[in-house]
Amino acid sequence: MKKLYLILAVCFISACTKNVKLIDYKESAKPMTSHNYEVISESEGLSSSFKLLFFANLSGDEADIAKAEEYAISREAADNLIGVSYYEETVYMLLGKVKAYYVKGTAVKYK
Repeated sequence: MKKLYLILAVCFISACTKNVKLIDYKESAKPMTSHNYEVISESEGLSSSFKLLFFANLSGDEADIAKAEEYAISREAADNLIGVSYYEETVYMLLGKVKAYYVKGTAVKYK
């Protein structure tokens, strides 16, 4: 019987819902300064935050889409991203929520 209570307690504490949605699509992350570029690889960036009890931010900074975009570019030592998709993910848990922005695209370097 104690095992059943333990299983129910773990399920109750970790109960959550997750919502992921595409929020934007752009041809390039920044304005293209040249159409003469080299494709490096696919790249993605992430910026997230965790709020305890939905108001106390424990992760320091708020989730920021611009930070996710810059991380995706700098990760591949690129100049820009093309074919960029922007996603927002929100996970609601019993004791708080996680908000994250994902940026996915093709990293390019100007010649």
